[in-house]
Amino acid sequence: MTNPPPADRRARNRDLGFDEAIAMLVAFGAVGAILWWGLSQKEADLVQGGQAVPSLGADDSLLRGLVSPDGNASPTSETPSPARIQDGRSPQVAVPSPGISPAAVSPAVAPAVVAPVVVAPAVVSPAVVAPSTSPLSIAPPPVLVVPEAKTAVEFSDVPTDYWAYPFITALAQRGIVTGFSDGTFKPDETVNRSQYAAIIETIFQSAATQNPIAFRDIPGDFWAVPAIDTAVKAGFLKGYPDETFQPSQPISRVQVLASLVSGLNVSQSTAPADVVKRYQDSAQIPAWAVPVAASATESGMVVNYPAVDALNPNQPITRAEISAVIHQALVAAGKLDPISSDYIVRP
Repeated sequence: MTNPPPADRRARNRDLGFDEAIAMLVAFGAVGAILWWGLSQKEADLVQGGQAVPSLGADDSLLRGLVSPDGNASPTSETPSPARIQDGRSPQVAVPSPGISPAAVSPAVAPAVVAPVVVAPAVVSPAVVAPSTSPLSIAPPPVLVVPEAKTAVEFSDVPTDYWAYPFITALAQRGIVTGFSDGTFKPDETVNRSQYAAIIETIFQSAATQNPIAFRDIPGDFWAVPAIDTAVKAGFLKGYPDETFQPSQPISRVQVLASLVSGLNVSQSTAPADVVKRYQDSAQIPAWAVPVAASATESGMVVNYPAVDALNPNQPITRAEISAVIHQALVAAGKLDPISSDYIVRP
C-alpha cells in the first residue's frame, strides 16, 4: 500500500506552483511591456527619420536580464551603453548584433535631382566694319602749263643789266607776266593777292581739290574772281578766318614762298631751323614760316637782291622779285632751264 506524501511536501508543491504562476505573470508582463516599448519606439523611429530597430529575438539578453535562472523576476542592473542612449528628446537607436544587417529604410519618395539648366551666354560678335577698298582721296599735283617762248619782249624800265632782267624776260616771252600799255613793267611795284592769283592762273592748272569759297569782300563782277577761284582750289591761296580774301592786300615775300611750297607739294626740310640760319635776318621769319622758308631754300626758289643773305621775309614782294621766284619754281619743277644769277640762294 502506497503511503500518502507528507503534508509539508504537498504544501511545498503548491507553493512552487504559485511562485511559477507569479513568475510567468511577471515574465508575460515584461514581454508585453517590451513589445509595447518596441512598437512605440519603432513608430517614433519611423516618424523621426526611418531608423531601423532590431527584432527582439536578435538579442535575448534583454529577457535574461529580466528573468533570473530560477524563474524569479529580477530587475536588470545592466547599464545601457552610450550607443543605445541618446538625449531623452531623441529616439534611442539600438546597435545591431553581429551578422544581422539592419534593414535599410529608404525614403518613400526620392528627392528629385533637378539638373541646373546651363544657358550658354549669347556670343555677340563685334560689329566689324570692312575697310574701304576705295583709295584715299589725295590731291593730285598741279599741272604746270608753261607756254612756248615767243618773240622777245622789251620793257623800257627793265634794261639788260637790270638784276632781274633774265627772269622777267623769260616769263614775258611766255606770257606769264605782262607789262603795261605804256611799255613799262614797273619792276619795283608791289604785288597784291589778286595779282599773284592771276599769275598762278596762267601757269598752274590743277583739278579742283577743294570746295570753292565765297569770300565776303569779293563781288561777283570782280576782275580776278576766276583767278582767285583757281588759286584757292589748287591750294596756293587761302582766305582769312573772317571769310574774306583781302584781294588788294600786298603779299609778302615769305607768303609767296609758303604758297609755292604748299601748292607744288615741295618736300619738307629735315632741319629747317638750321637751314634758315644762313639768313642774317632769320629772326624775322615767323615761326609758322620757318619750315616753308627752309624748303624753298633747299629747292632753289629763293632769290635775294641786293644782299643774297638777307631774306626780308615780311617785306611786300615786288614785280621783279616775284618774277624771279616764279621762274625758279618752274626750274625746280623741270619746266624751265636754269639761269645764272649771283642772287639765287644756293642750298
